[in-house]
Amino acid sequence: MTTQLDFPNGVFLSDRTAAPRIGFLFPGQGSPANLGGGIYRHRFDAARHLYATAGLPESGEAVATDVAQPAIVTASLVGLRALSELGVQAGVAVGHSLGELTALHWAGVFDEAALRRIARVRGKAMAELGNPTGTMAAIAASWQEVHVLLNGDPVSVVGYNSPQQTVIAGEVEAVKAVAGRAQQRGWRSTNLRVSHAFHTPLVSAATPILAAQLAKETFHPAEQPVISTITGAPLNPHENLRQLLCRQVTSPVRFMDALGIAAPEVDLWIEVGPGQALTGLAREGQSKPVIALDAGGESLLGLWLVAGAAFALGAPVQRAALYRGRFTRPFHIEWQPKF
Repeated sequence: MTTQLDFPNGVFLSDRTAAPRIGFLFPGQGSPANLGGGIYRHRFDAARHLYATAGLPESGEAVATDVAQPAIVTASLVGLRALSELGVQAGVAVGHSLGELTALHWAGVFDEAALRRIARVRGKAMAELGNPTGTMAAIAASWQEVHVLLNGDPVSVVGYNSPQQTVIAGEVEAVKAVAGRAQQRGWRSTNLRVSHAFHTPLVSAATPILAAQLAKETFHPAEQPVISTITGAPLNPHENLRQLLCRQVTSPVRFMDALGIAAPEVDLWIEVGPGQALTGLAREGQSKPVIALDAGGESLLGLWLVAGAAFALGAPVQRAALYRGRFTRPFHIEWQPKF
């Protein structure tokens, strides 16, 4: 079997006969908010509607959780709508932190309106924690190597992202100390632009507010498999999802574990949301091809690359969706234009 997916040059070929197994990756906070909707808002009616009803600011930075979380969920929904128009469907999903909410929506656990309500309440609860509580940093090393550096400081490993990236969080000075020890060993350390030490007990005050909102929402059994980054394992059909999403607030993100479980059953990963943070992590953590939509961004290149790769792999791509509503004129393949 011959397959070549050349994303940089947009060249795709394959002699597969079976439809590809596609996996969706849903990003969390830390991805760009894409507040205005970018070219997606101009190209797709569904995107215009989603952004018109999202109540997001038109521009500005969105580090605060009460803006970023609804914005990231909105962009992810735009990506899902665009893929649906193309006829590109997945068989499994992995969501990073906030992205697990979107993964559960994709799996049929709750509807679009509920997803947006939960994201708004979750983001607002975290934004209203009061004074900034701690910080976070990404270290370019394995979690085993980073764990040795903690030295009893009030710092936790909160992101098992890839074999080459681990995220820590905790009290500001303690995080700085651990990051400094990492740099002394030659490991790159990056301070994350966040308002709090997420996924630690320092943000536990947001949990009761989230729990109250989750209690109001209607949950259904998942219709599609989701590999949880809270547990690092497939969701149990009898899992108490409300309790699980509350645990998520103070639990580490086990993205690497979830990806490792899903990857053997996937031929193509698509990051359905803004930016491409998970695309880089997925390329570090496994060998399957992965491409980002950057939904809500300023280019449709990611969507075109997804369409090309999925079509070459044998997916029933609805090609007409690529030019619906635009002027087109058919021509014979052997036509040689003269200018």
